[in-house]
Amino acid sequence: MTLYTLLVTALLSATSVSAHMAMISPCPRYSSHAGCPSPPAGQSVDYSIKSPIGTKDQIGQPLCKFQTPYDRPVATYEAGSSIPVEFMAGGASHGGGHCQFSLSYDGGSTFVVLHSVLNHCFGSGLQFSVPIPSNAPSSDRVVFSWSWVNAVGNREFYQNCADIAITGGDPHGELTGPQMVVANYGPSSPLVPEFSYGGDSKNDLYDQAPTITVRAAGASAPQSHEQPAVASSGTPPSNDAKDSYDATPVTAYPSQTGAMSTHGSEEPLSPQPSPMTSVYDGRAVRPSPTSNLLTAATNLVVPLVGTVASALSGNSPLANKPHSSASAKSNSAPAPYYVRRRLGRLFRQ
Repeated sequence: MTLYTLLVTALLSATSVSAHMAMISPCPRYSSHAGCPSPPAGQSVDYSIKSPIGTKDQIGQPLCKFQTPYDRPVATYEAGSSIPVEFMAGGASHGGGHCQFSLSYDGGSTFVVLHSVLNHCFGSGLQFSVPIPSNAPSSDRVVFSWSWVNAVGNREFYQNCADIAITGGDPHGELTGPQMVVANYGPSSPLVPEFSYGGDSKNDLYDQAPTITVRAAGASAPQSHEQPAVASSGTPPSNDAKDSYDATPVTAYPSQTGAMSTHGSEEPLSPQPSPMTSVYDGRAVRPSPTSNLLTAATNLVVPLVGTVASALSGNSPLANKPHSSASAKSNSAPAPYYVRRRLGRLFRQ
C-alpha cells in the first residue's frame, strides 16, 4: 500500500467519524451556526453537534444532548402551520436511515412524533417541512426534536433539540401520536442493525410504537382553585388546638357550596353537634368530667332547694310538723342565706 493510499484512507476514516449530520434550523441547543443564540449561562458551544448521543453499547449523552434549555424560544410557529427544518451541508448521511421529528411539552422527557421518514432519510435533500397539528397546545416551552438511526456504519443514535414556541392552539389542549423510537442507545434499547444492503430495518419498531398523549405544562386534569376558608385572623385553625374547656379538634362542616369549610369561614352552615357535644365559639366541644358532675348535682339539688324553701315558708306539709325548739333555733337564720350556705358546701365538695 502506497503512502498516498494510506493518507486517503486515514482522511476518509476521520471524516466518517466526525462528519455525520446536524440540524441548523431551527437552531438546536448550543449550536455554533451563524444566527443561533449563545448558550445559556454556564454552558458551552457544542462543537461536536454532529456526533451521536449513544451507540448500541453505551449512552454517551442524555436525550437532546443538553438538558438546560435556552432562556427564550429560538423560533415561534403557529399550530396548523409547518416547521421548516434544514440540515448542515457536508455531513455524512450513512446511507439514510430512519428520521423522526417530534415535540415534547415536558422539557424533553416524552416526545410525540409529528413526522417520520423511514429507510431513506436525506435521500431527497437536507430540507424538510414538518406539519404541526392544528390542535397542538400553545406553549412557549416546547422542545422540537430531530432523531436519527443511521442505515450504514456504527450502530448509533443521533438527536438535536430546539427550544421553540407554538401559538394559536389551546393552552389546555393535548396532542396524541406515536411515541418517539429510541434505538441503538445503550444495551437496554432496541437494536437496529445495518440495513442499507438488505438487512432488517426494524420498521416494525416505528409502525408499532405506542400511542401517547402529551399536554402543555400545567394543562393536565383541571384542578379546583377554591382556597380553604380561614379564620378571621387570616390563619387556618390548628387541628390539634385545645382550650381550657377540653375542646376536641376543630371540626369541618360542609359549606353551602359543597366544599369543606372550617371555623371562621364566611358562610358556614350551622354546626350539627352530636347529642354528646355542645358548641363553644363555633367549635364542637365534648363536656369534661367536671361539667358532667356539676350537671348531675344541679339536677339533684334544684328540686331539693324548692322543697326546703317551701317548707321554710310554711307552704309544705313539713311546716305543719311539730319540731323542737332546738331545731327551730338551728333554722332561725334567714332562708336565702341557709340555702346559699348549703349549696356552697355541696359544690366545694
